Amino acid sequence: MFAFPRPFPDPPFYSYMAYLRQLGFPSPLLDWSRSPYVAAFFAFRDNPLVPVEKRSIYAHYAGQIGGGTLYKPMIIPLGPYVHTHHRHFRQRSEYTFCGNFVEWDAQWRFDSHEKVFENEHPNQDLLWKFDIPSIERDEVLGILSDYNLNAFSLFGSEESLLETMWFREYPKQTEPVMVQPPPRA
Repeated sequence: MFAFPRPFPDPPFYSYMAYLRQLGFPSPLLDWSRSPYVAAFFAFRDNPLVPVEKRSIYAHYAGQIGGGTLYKPMIIPLGPYVHTHHRHFRQRSEYTFCGNFVEWDAQWRFDSHEKVFENEHPNQDLLWKFDIPSIERDEVLGILSDYNLNAFSLFGSEESLLETMWFREYPKQTEPVMVQPPPRA
């Protein structure tokens, strides 16, 4: 078996990249949840006022060779065990990156995940896409909330607490509530 000169990414770099990814910063890491319920939450969480026909949930299966061969792009799973932001554990996160080992300088380079799925190798990674109509949003998020899977349980911030409270209380109001001023004495 070919031995790479050093692990990539090295543990401190991986930890830093996972931390940035959890806070929404662009990164070459692609984050996945080990929970289909968490994946459904993120698929339906977007702004309901923006019209979208469907929501998509992806499932990834790591093949025997990660989608590539030496000196070609391949998906490399990094696993769930990393010292990073608490959201990583709440969301049951794992990460992958697509890398290409460049022979001429014996270094890893980041590449696009999509390039792997363009290859037609029998043992490559598999990717499934499930589309669910957007009109199911409130029902899906309601069911998940019944199991305490909501913005607050996944993020743990004050902003996510307010988002969770809004989701729970807003549908109960069918008409605007008019606040009457107190009577003058």
